[in-house]
Amino acid sequence: MAGDDLQLVLARSADLRAASRAVVEHLASAELRPSVYIERGGRLRCQALLGYRHLLDGFPPWTGVIGRTFATETPTILQDVREDESYLQAHEGTLGEVCIPVRAGGRTVGVVNLEAPRPMTDPELASVHHAARALGAWITKAGGVPPESASARLVRHSIALAGEQDLPSVGGAILAAAIDVTPLNSAMLLVRASLRDGFAPEAVSGPLAAVLRHAPDESISALVAFTRDGCSAYTVAGAGEGAAIDPGVEALRQAGAVSLAVLPIGQDRILVVASDEDTSLDTGHLELLELLAAHAAACLRTAVSVHRLRAKAASDPLTGLGHHGTFHTELAEACATGAVGVLMVDIDDFKAYNDLYGHPEGDRVLCSTAVALAGGLRAGDSLYRVGGDEFAALLPGVESESALEIARRLHGCVEASGTTLTVSIGAAAAAPGETTDSVLRRADRALYAVKKEGRDGVALARRGGRT
Repeated sequence: MAGDDLQLVLARSADLRAASRAVVEHLASAELRPSVYIERGGRLRCQALLGYRHLLDGFPPWTGVIGRTFATETPTILQDVREDESYLQAHEGTLGEVCIPVRAGGRTVGVVNLEAPRPMTDPELASVHHAARALGAWITKAGGVPPESASARLVRHSIALAGEQDLPSVGGAILAAAIDVTPLNSAMLLVRASLRDGFAPEAVSGPLAAVLRHAPDESISALVAFTRDGCSAYTVAGAGEGAAIDPGVEALRQAGAVSLAVLPIGQDRILVVASDEDTSLDTGHLELLELLAAHAAACLRTAVSVHRLRAKAASDPLTGLGHHGTFHTELAEACATGAVGVLMVDIDDFKAYNDLYGHPEGDRVLCSTAVALAGGLRAGDSLYRVGGDEFAALLPGVESESALEIARRLHGCVEASGTTLTVSIGAAAAAPGETTDSVLRRADRALYAVKKEGRDGVALARRGGRT
């Protein structure tokens, strides 16, 4: 097909797929295998191809020759694909490949690709360049690449959601998806902490985030009531001032959340999607949100399980405190980011007590000591059980004298708690650039100094080796 003929066929093309087919038919021959890829939802999707029994699709930018060409917006010409590490084989016997960016509306929107069992000739290279320019011109004239359908966007978000594992990321992904598949612009997750507790905001997103996060109790109650027995609900656009409306929903409307869709996610969460405009919603929007909610419920269950497993792996099973490994990891992070105080705590004569009264009584002393020590910490401080009868505390932003003051407070908390045994505490504050091993040695040295003086006390390891 001549270049002028391609222009004529493109002019008659009704949509992007038809235009892409015109391009590949223009380029195809017995030896040449053309394809057209257009970016959709962050991946390059094949719109048309000829000469392949199977294809590679969904290229992320920078992946393969096609993804790299798109990302760099630079033509790729390979006379021997074996010399390019980015090449991904879709057809045996390929030797030559040319990939040309397709530009429309001032940006790269896709690529035209051509493969052959031999090096490309100059006329073939020129033909691919011409086809890419012609397709770009057609896309520009058509108003750009057609937007993804709401269902396609839902699929894309569902794939991304399945890859998240921690609860905040899952929650954020749910809100982003809900906003993207509806004409609404804000979203909120409500969560129920326990069967006895009510629902409260867990995550919010969008311009109405503040309105949703601070929704009054009557509004939260109304939203929860809508989802009772597994139902979903949405507001009706243009209903007029005389239309019946729940007082709680009216309070949200007066605050700016004019349009709402509400639906349950499992038993413990509710998804609220909102807009500050009187937006037309219908059953189709709700069906997409319900599909999202079903997938989100499974992802949330996985995230909760992962969270519990991580917490279990990072904590001491008896006291629930962080363990030795967690302490050393977080100490290294704290030393790298700024001033930090370290307390090393030892329960005095614990081994003899444990041997005399047995492990259950010893466990009781460990737990009661942990509670007493935790009661003396500031917000942001952390307590760990780092050995059989040994505890450690991290005190962010603390210098030497403050570390000593907090150590004395913890000692007093244990004493006041009536715990059977006393504690010895060594304190140190990390100097700028000091290693974790060094500050730990100083805190241990202070602890040993207390032990040497008869236990049941506090000492500070000052810089320079003094206590």
